[in-house]
Amino acid sequence: MLSQDRLRYSPIKPSLSQIVLFFLGLLVLHPTSLVAQQDQADDLKIRLQRLEELIEADRVKNHIPGLALAVVKDGKVILAKGFGHSDLDDMTPVSPDTLFAIGSSTKSFTSTLVAMLVEDKKMDWDDPVTKYIPDFEMDVDTGEKEITIRDLLCHRTGFTRMGLIWASGSKSRSEVIQQAAKAKPYEDFQSSFLYNNVMYMTAGVCAGKAVDSDWDQLIAERIFRPLGMEDSSTSITVAQKDPNLSLGYMWDKDNEKHIHLPMRNLDSIGPSGSINSNVLDMAKWIQFQLNDGKVDDQQLLDPEVRSEAWTEQIKIGGGIGYGFGWMLREWQDKKVIEHGGNIDGFSAQVTLLPELNVGYVLLANVTATEMQGGSVATVFDTLFGELPSKDDPLEGIDTSELLGNYVANFGPFDNAIMEVKMVEGKVAVDVPGQTTYELKAPDEDGKWYFALTDQIAVQFNRSEDDKVISITMLQGGTYPEFFRGDYEPKPDLPRAETAPLMGRYQEEDGETSVVIEMRKNRLTADTQGNGVYVFAPPKDDEEIWTLRAFPKMVQLQFNKDEDGKVVSLTRFQGGKETELKRVMGDEDATELPDIEALISEMKTAVGQLDKELAGIQLQGNANFIHQGVKGSFIQRLDRDGRHIMQQNFGQMAWITELYDGEKAVNDSNIGRQQELAGKDLATARFRSPLWLTLNWDQTYDNVEITGEREVDGKPTLEVTFTSQTAYERKVYVEKETGLILREQIPVPNDIVPGFSVTVDYDDFRTAGGITIPFRTSVENPMMGKFETTIESAKEVTKFLDEAFQLPKEDSN
Repeated sequence: MLSQDRLRYSPIKPSLSQIVLFFLGLLVLHPTSLVAQQDQADDLKIRLQRLEELIEADRVKNHIPGLALAVVKDGKVILAKGFGHSDLDDMTPVSPDTLFAIGSSTKSFTSTLVAMLVEDKKMDWDDPVTKYIPDFEMDVDTGEKEITIRDLLCHRTGFTRMGLIWASGSKSRSEVIQQAAKAKPYEDFQSSFLYNNVMYMTAGVCAGKAVDSDWDQLIAERIFRPLGMEDSSTSITVAQKDPNLSLGYMWDKDNEKHIHLPMRNLDSIGPSGSINSNVLDMAKWIQFQLNDGKVDDQQLLDPEVRSEAWTEQIKIGGGIGYGFGWMLREWQDKKVIEHGGNIDGFSAQVTLLPELNVGYVLLANVTATEMQGGSVATVFDTLFGELPSKDDPLEGIDTSELLGNYVANFGPFDNAIMEVKMVEGKVAVDVPGQTTYELKAPDEDGKWYFALTDQIAVQFNRSEDDKVISITMLQGGTYPEFFRGDYEPKPDLPRAETAPLMGRYQEEDGETSVVIEMRKNRLTADTQGNGVYVFAPPKDDEEIWTLRAFPKMVQLQFNKDEDGKVVSLTRFQGGKETELKRVMGDEDATELPDIEALISEMKTAVGQLDKELAGIQLQGNANFIHQGVKGSFIQRLDRDGRHIMQQNFGQMAWITELYDGEKAVNDSNIGRQQELAGKDLATARFRSPLWLTLNWDQTYDNVEITGEREVDGKPTLEVTFTSQTAYERKVYVEKETGLILREQIPVPNDIVPGFSVTVDYDDFRTAGGITIPFRTSVENPMMGKFETTIESAKEVTKFLDEAFQLPKEDSN
């Protein structure tokens, strides 16, 4: 059709009959074009209706009180809708105007602000941080380099999360930066991706100092106002004055109810996560991003400068990289730009698909939800894939033959059970130590993708007689295979050929050892805490065993002496060759002890509390080494199993864990007070160092020796305790003494049920007849290393009533 502009500026004014004839000509000459446009409009309408149905169904399934979704396509908002409620007491419906905290989705705003200042020649991506904060000094070996703005914006400083510094909201941004200087790096500088909110906040502070302003004011001036984001702010104080602000919640699965969570003050790390917004404002943010930094006729940001933020600066893993404030991956071979956000009571997902000129924002009033990552496939599959059917996608598929337990040996999985089961009519995989992931219906290649992400899929494998015998996990270019628990595959090679290879191999420094053994008739290498890997035998006349899941990643070669005896193995990995000497083979192996005899030995090693004592009070130091935070603790233990641990980190935090004989409670000033239930409660009963002296066998209904391992060079037996009512517990018992040197402990967690950490015990001493580890340490990439050291052990003949009660906040 002719535009009004073309009619207005035509040099010859057409008559009415000419105009009518022209439009009739369009209809005659291009009838299919107009019909196609109508068909497209109808198709989009159907897809959006289906998308609303799927989002609402997912909201209900994931126990989300309320959420809002906005979709932008070709520069226009094609959907903006609220679902559920923002206040469960008043049953206030969510609308597109409802305000939510967007958490770490704020980071893309900070990187965009820096990009604007780079374009203005006020900053440079590779400026050292000290240019803006002269006293900025972190305890990391940078060689001849300095930590730069680029390093901060892509999480590659070598420092891991420092949540304890800022979580209470008691420190200013400058104080948080000063405290962070006391932390030790977790990895080498620029070597790996380690998410760090404090470092990101520092980048925002630098942006403010670059132009004699501050981050909050610059975000308002350079982004909110030009984009027309009138309802957005960077302050909790401003947000809480807005009548459209949603309440935040979490789902208590044990009691099947929602719990209201107070909004957290994030001012101290604002540039990392303090923005509050609604989907209408966030749609403007998406339009700005997809329109190459342009709003109306105003170019706010040069797309050449902005492109740096969408360029991978460091790899995360599994096909995912990180730019500046954006995670980068693919959906159906198309580049996806995204970032989520999670904070108490709120979650967010902002995703762009530039090649198709589409993006969306999802904001929810729950701390964390699978809908964040899962919404990527839901939205894009619905908009661009085969039109979703309301019919059962599993119709005609016999799902019963897929269900069952599969034994996982790969990476973190060590003879772990991965269960495939039905959940609300969908096939799902219960990944040990994580959660249960729903699978989408299989594609034409037989791949069942995770509903949460299209980066992970499973494939069911069948035997010659068409029975399902294993699953293959497809993720990040690896293909580990997990066999059914009741299926034993045929050996790759005769036992006579593999038996001489079995045993333990060790590097010269003694720190690294590998156990070669057969599991499910497959040769496996247990790397002693760094994962279990399954290998395929040499091909033809070669002598190289290859990693079954990813042949090019790791190879092994077994070396023999003149008599043909295997004496070492060479590991080829990452372009390096490492030789490990064989220190124990099948001929050196000892018979495992009887489990009852081992338990008796373990109890003897722990001892018994002296009869005249009610318990023990321990005091000592607590140190978050990679967060730069030190404090003290008091721990009380009594003979009936009651125990309490109070940690005090001064102005930054206090943390209390309590079991009073009936209930277990975790409390702190950096999180919610949580009374444990279900498996968390049953497991918490035995968090005391005296647990072996209690009636643990009434909770754990099965205990067995499940392997042999080394802990700090000491031979141990792996003992696994299982229960229908408590989480699985693994301990590593020193063969020589019967003492527990290491333990895998489940940690109560609102996001990932059954999440476990590995705890190491050392420096054993006796107090009150009980042998106790005076040094305990736990370490993982998210928090770094946490260590407690006992300074005194007081024998107690009687505890006061308040000894096992939650203290008042002002007493910490």
